[in-house]
Amino acid sequence: MNRLLDFSTPQLKEEAMADFKSLLVHPGWIRFKAIMEENIEKVKQQILSGSIIDEDLDTIKRLRDRLRVHTEAKDTPETMINRLQPPTETINTQDDPYDVVETEEPKS
Repeated sequence: MNRLLDFSTPQLKEEAMADFKSLLVHPGWIRFKAIMEENIEKVKQQILSGSIIDEDLDTIKRLRDRLRVHTEAKDTPETMINRLQPPTETINTQDDPYDVVETEEPKS
């Protein structure tokens, strides 16, 4: 397996998260993200403008696919950081339906 794709240990996950976090502030990534955001807006405008109403369904599907791909590419570092973080266990005590004993009023 390619070492860059190996996230099997906590240490490898931490290294990968550090790489993605440093990527987020890299000038090249910031420029790439701006390009993706502009592309997303252009595709949204094409879909929402109504100018493709006469187009066939395949054209609309291709535009939606492009929108999804641009969005996924733009969000890749954040997505990977979230996937690599260890799960957090939180216990919400307000979800316990039995934490309060309910008593009935005596009937007169």
